[in-house]
Amino acid sequence: MKKTNNEAAEEFDNATFDSDFENEYFDDIDEENDIHDSENENGEDFEEEEMIEEDLCEEQILFGNEFFNMESSTMSTRDYDEICENESSDSNKCTNPYCSYNTSTLIPPHICMIMNIHQQIEQVLRSIKRNDLHLPAEKYRNSKKSMTDIQDGHVYTNILYSLENERQSKFISLTCNIDGVAVYTSSEQSMWTFIACINELKRTIRFSIENIIVLAISVGRKKPSRIIMQKMLSPIVQRL
Repeated sequence: MKKTNNEAAEEFDNATFDSDFENEYFDDIDEENDIHDSENENGEDFEEEEMIEEDLCEEQILFGNEFFNMESSTMSTRDYDEICENESSDSNKCTNPYCSYNTSTLIPPHICMIMNIHQQIEQVLRSIKRNDLHLPAEKYRNSKKSMTDIQDGHVYTNILYSLENERQSKFISLTCNIDGVAVYTSSEQSMWTFIACINELKRTIRFSIENIIVLAISVGRKKPSRIIMQKMLSPIVQRL
C-alpha cells in the first residue's frame, strides 16, 4: 500500500522525535546505570565517599584539586616503622638491622609526604593585597598591657628584640597545627595533616582555607607515636 506525502512526513517527524527521545533517554539510562554499577562495585566505600563529598563546600574541593595537582617534584615521601620508630628507606621492610621487621613487615609503615612549603608561602603572599600583610613594626616592640594578637605575646616580642641589630629584621612566622582523622569509619587507616597559618596576615583572612599552608600529610595504621611525630617535624623545620 502506497503512503501519501502527508503520512510519510508524519512518520518522518515521529521517527525524528522518537530518535531524539531515545538518545536522550538512553543517555540518562546509561548514566544512571554507570552510577548504580559504580555503587555496586564500591559498596559502602562509595556511599562513604559520597557523604564526605557532600560535606565539602565547592571552595574546599577546588582548593583540594589545585593542591593535589601540584607536580610530584614538590614533595618528598618518608617511611617510619611503627615498631622501632625509625625512618626506613624501604616501604616493604624496616632498614634498621636491629628491628624485628628488618626482613619483612606485617604492619605498613607511617608514610609522611613533605610538601613544598616555600612554594605555598609564595603563592599566598602573591595572592593577597599589600595591606593584608602586617610585618613587625616598631610599635610592636613596645610591651602592651593587653594582648590582642600573637604579635603582642612574649615569644614574638623576644624574637623582635633578638633581630634588632640585624640588617634584615622583618620576617614572617607560622603557627603549626597537627590533626588527624580516620580515612573511613570501617578502616584502621588514619590521616594526619600538618598545617600552618601565617601570623602576619590579617586575622580576617589568616585562617581562610586558601591561605593555609600544608606542611605535610601522614597516613598510617594508627596515630603516630610522639617520637615518630617529632621525626616527621624535623625535615619540616629544616625546610623553613
